[in-house]
Amino acid sequence: LQANALAASLEKKQKGFDKIVDEWRRKCEALVQEVESSQRDSRAAATEAMRLRNQLEEASEQIEGVRRENKVLAQELKDINDQLGEGGKSVHELQKIRRRLELEKEELQQALDESEAALEAEESKVLRAQEEEFENTRKNHHRALESIQASLESESRGRAELLRMKKKLENDINVGCRRPICSNTSLSFTRIESKSFHTNLSF
Repeated sequence: LQANALAASLEKKQKGFDKIVDEWRRKCEALVQEVESSQRDSRAAATEAMRLRNQLEEASEQIEGVRRENKVLAQELKDINDQLGEGGKSVHELQKIRRRLELEKEELQQALDESEAALEAEESKVLRAQEEEFENTRKNHHRALESIQASLESESRGRAELLRMKKKLENDINVGCRRPICSNTSLSFTRIESKSFHTNLSF
């Protein structure tokens, strides 16, 4: 009986030990899984850390490049500001020159307008004088033509009258005078009248 009781006690203890061992085995397996998970997480974290470190290095290089570029741009901006300062003076001088040139242009335009007005007035004066001279010349020529026409008409009438008188004298000589003495006298008179006629024609 004692042996059975002892065997039962030992079996009970053995089951208790087996239970404890199984429990610790489960705990160990859980710990192993946790360790493996931790190792995986650690490797992932290391990989991520490496990636982040690389990104940080790249960002640092980019930041340094931006700093250098910013420094260059700052210098260029300073140069531009300096040039603008000098350019402002130049612009002021150019504006003064432009105002002076505009004033000179206005003065020249005014002088040109006055010269053109004076020239137009002088041209009008000359044209009026020429027109008056032309009109006077035309009137003088017209009067001279009228005088010449009147002289020609008077001379024509004088010639007609002299021809009529000549024919009358010749008719009187041929018809009214038959004696030699009368004929000689009439012939002499005819010669005198004819000479007088030719003398008048010469005028």
